[in-house]
Amino acid sequence: MLGEVGAIAKTAGHILVELWWFIALAIIIASVMSALRLDKKVAQFLHRAGALSIVGALLLGLVSPL
Repeated sequence: MLGEVGAIAKTAGHILVELWWFIALAIIIASVMSALRLDKKVAQFLHRAGALSIVGALLLGLVSPL
């Protein structure tokens, strides 16, 4: 029984190691989506600041999910 659990854990670890790029891509996509939602809210409040507020919100959104 314990050997089977160890084999399952080893296989799961191997799969995660091979799919590191997919996990990283998913994190990046989620961060960008979160940042774009935050951009809209910040842009409404800082309408006069223009593109600078969107860039700032994008940077903040990329960091906040991590």
